[in-house]
Amino acid sequence: RDNKAPFPPSARIGHNVAMACRKHGAIIRPLGDVMVIMPPLTITLQEIEMLLKAMEKAIKEVVG
Repeated sequence: RDNKAPFPPSARIGHNVAMACRKHGAIIRPLGDVMVIMPPLTITLQEIEMLLKAMEKAIKEVVG
């Protein structure tokens, strides 16, 4: 967001992004508006790229 203001809690942006992320093959954990990723130590570079692409798509879907 341009103004750096947090989203209103009633919008449940974090939850909506987490649910959209699942459609793209990744599970993340929302803590309010903060997305938490907890990959295993054995994650590969390809898996990291897939995770980040899924998050990017989900954020764009929800926030625009």
